[in-house]
Amino acid sequence: MEEIVMVGKHRIVALAKAVSIFAVGHLLLLLAVALPVCGTPYVLVKKDIGFLGEGRKEKMDAYLPPESFKRPVPAIVLIHGGAWRMGDKADERERDFGSFLANNGYAVFSINYKLNEFHRDENGKWLGQTVAWPQNLYDCKSAIRYVRKHADFFGIDATRVGVMGSSAGGHLAMLVGATAGEEMFAGVGLYLEETDDVSCVVNFYGIADVTDSSRAPKFEGGIPDLPEGENPTLASPITWMGPSSPSILVVHGDEDEAVPVNASRSLISRLEEWGVEHTYVEVSGAGHSFAWVAAGTDLRSIVLEFLRENL
Repeated sequence: MEEIVMVGKHRIVALAKAVSIFAVGHLLLLLAVALPVCGTPYVLVKKDIGFLGEGRKEKMDAYLPPESFKRPVPAIVLIHGGAWRMGDKADERERDFGSFLANNGYAVFSINYKLNEFHRDENGKWLGQTVAWPQNLYDCKSAIRYVRKHADFFGIDATRVGVMGSSAGGHLAMLVGATAGEEMFAGVGLYLEETDDVSCVVNFYGIADVTDSSRAPKFEGGIPDLPEGENPTLASPITWMGPSSPSILVVHGDEDEAVPVNASRSLISRLEEWGVEHTYVEVSGAGHSFAWVAAGTDLRSIVLEFLRENL
């Protein structure tokens, strides 16, 4: 049974127990007034940390909380978006995510990972692409394990590691959470003495099913010698999700034209069926590629509450 509260033209829908769905409007701006930004503003940023070994150009930036936070602190691996072929760990959105979360007591590790490469001749003629899958997933898993391996150095709690991403990064964040311990993806990457499981997932408008005709080619051929369609299926978080999946926060705008909001609505229905702990935030009037504020709605208090409860 849904409890529906009308606030102006906006609707807030609260579902039973593990599930909360918010079609959010200006009401949440009131919540943002009391955001607990703790300690001093001196977040320590360590840039361009090598975590993928020699020969790899992709690096990591660490956002470490002020010393006023007692160590060890929980950690979040942050995965940037960009359609699996562009974007960077130090984009404005990622800097906003990292600095705010660090100033609220979370050590954030914003990573780069292998991207798809487009190939054209000198005249601009399309020659094809090099698909990053599944190396992009292996890189994200290596980042999780790197953080655990260096927990003492960074002052983090290795038992409290979450993953967060937006758009393509949200897809990879969900995939990391859903495939933890899966034999198919085990034994590849670095720091294999550590586990790649996560306590929770934060997904900003990422897609859980990449088998549609516009996204499947970005994964086809990644694992050689598989039938057509098998790689996109394996690269879809929904393939691996189930009752044992970690808790997840999903944030999506209802006017998103890049990743239609129905993708997240469908995901939430499956999570309900499995009984997976989750929170869904649907932002009225928001499109794609936002950070903390979307269509006038401040999302920081919601994310902090989810992290306090799950990380």
